[in-house]
Amino acid sequence: PIDQWTYFIKNAENLHVIPESVADEGLQEAYKEADQQSWSKLELEDYERASIKERDEIGRVEFAEKKAMQKGKIEGEKEKAINIAKGMKAKGFDLETIVELTGLSYEDIAKI
Repeated sequence: PIDQWTYFIKNAENLHVIPESVADEGLQEAYKEADQQSWSKLELEDYERASIKERDEIGRVEFAEKKAMQKGKIEGEKEKAINIAKGMKAKGFDLETIVELTGLSYEDIAKI
């Protein structure tokens, strides 16, 4: 990689494409930065808008995934409580005790 870095340093202002042989992530980033230095103001603004849009989309996806995980967890906990309530009901536990121990509502237990 030292010879690739040396080549980059000597020729950075004339390089606009990252050679396929460059595997070093730091060197790839340096090529991208050097290329951006030659961009017009309009190109830089377009790039910034696209970057912001991409980060926003990533944030939306991560938020949706987190909410889905939370929803799944809540549904799983409720399903577990319902199964426990079914077992308690089958063993003759009174409604008050089932509500108290499972956290389910009277309506939920009545549906079982």
